[in-house]
Amino acid sequence: MNVDRSPITYRRPLHKETYFMYGTLDFPHHIKSYIDSYSSEYQGLSDEARLLDLGFVLLRGYNIKKTIRDWLNNHPEISEDSIVRNIGRLLLKFHDVDKSEILANMGSMNLSEMIDYFKPILLDCYSEDSQWQMFDDNDIASTTRSIHGIVAGHYLGKVHPNGKWQWTEYQLDKFDWRAIK
Repeated sequence: MNVDRSPITYRRPLHKETYFMYGTLDFPHHIKSYIDSYSSEYQGLSDEARLLDLGFVLLRGYNIKKTIRDWLNNHPEISEDSIVRNIGRLLLKFHDVDKSEILANMGSMNLSEMIDYFKPILLDCYSEDSQWQMFDDNDIASTTRSIHGIVAGHYLGKVHPNGKWQWTEYQLDKFDWRAIK
């Protein structure tokens, strides 16, 4: 991917139990927060946070196909096609992807194929700083995680067209235009 935009970057402490709640790697939110756009959990999570969590677990070898299959087996009312469309919508968030190809794939791929298509694109855009580690003494690590090439929303540090404001994270997970100092 040839990305000519600044990455969305989040700086925040990571608590070990966020991703390793029961000693094994897992999502910090229920799986439907990432794939079921009709759920309230999905509505409560931003696309950027969703992609950052997906990148974190996929980079560490998490088997998302198995998790989704297990969840779908317990929820026959949920259509596999709707999950494929939701993954496709996440792909459309990336800059410099062939949108017509993604839209065609949303209609022709099954869930397994769509995940295989999505995973390398996300992992190509996801990054963590090289100093990332989880400390065993207090289970907190500070890291910078980025998703490069997101076009939805604004980018941290982006200057408003009026030249007076900059897109800023003024509190954890809260963003707004703020005066440039």
